[in-house]
Amino acid sequence: MSTIKSSAENLTLNADGANNDIKFQSNGSEVASIDQAGTVTATTFTGAATDATKLPLAGGTMTGNLVVGGGAARRISITSTDANGSAAINFLSTTNNAKNWEVGSNLHNSAGLEFTPSTANGNSTFTTPTVSFPIAGGITFGSDTAAANALDDYEEGEWTPVLVGSSTAGNHTYSTQKGYYEKIGRLVIARGQVVLNQKNTIAGNVTMSGLPFTQSNEAGSYSAVYAGYGGLMALTAGTSFAGYTNLNETTVTLTLWDNTAGINTFTASNINNGMNIVFALTYMV
Repeated sequence: MSTIKSSAENLTLNADGANNDIKFQSNGSEVASIDQAGTVTATTFTGAATDATKLPLAGGTMTGNLVVGGGAARRISITSTDANGSAAINFLSTTNNAKNWEVGSNLHNSAGLEFTPSTANGNSTFTTPTVSFPIAGGITFGSDTAAANALDDYEEGEWTPVLVGSSTAGNHTYSTQKGYYEKIGRLVIARGQVVLNQKNTIAGNVTMSGLPFTQSNEAGSYSAVYAGYGGLMALTAGTSFAGYTNLNETTVTLTLWDNTAGINTFTASNINNGMNIVFALTYMV
């Protein structure tokens, strides 16, 4: 074993000259270095299994990986000693802009993330980057941990409702053709508005296609379509516009409710130029 030792005074290692760093090697390979700015670079920082690792890096920079582990629970703590009590972990790019960060893949059930803004120095607002928690199997609530009761999806977005004729699909044009949706687990909440500019050649029974997700194929799982507003449709007095989803499809069958005759199909003959419908539906996938 080779030893460099100083018992009576400080031991000084000096890499004299500009741009010369102090290098530490093991078996001919560099494992750590200290540059002229005092930056410590190492492949791994470790501490005793019974003690927290202490890195005296205040005002400096650490490169490489910080690994906290060793069997028993380990924590990284930031403790403030200034008058305002402020402390933070910052993930910064070279232009000092906060970058997105991710927590994964396994959080212990007693662990948590907390963002607390400091008000002592007047900072009462704060922003955070995107946080992602990829939880396999979904989220359950309370003591009910059954997979069938887990919340495993949330989405929101837009979709395009399209009127289609059974005899002639049509080359009609729209002045408004817009839909929005939210999907929570198996439940889809969709709504939209269709305003026809020109009816043109559409013919036959009319359906609406373009739902953002396929309706469930389970028996009896049809869902109703409700219209909150309708205009410029050729309807007889006492007739209401409605519809229902089709199993295992992304289409809606449009219908007419008649106070006397009951339900009828909605056809191209019920459409006029400028027809305007505002509708909503909730269905299962």
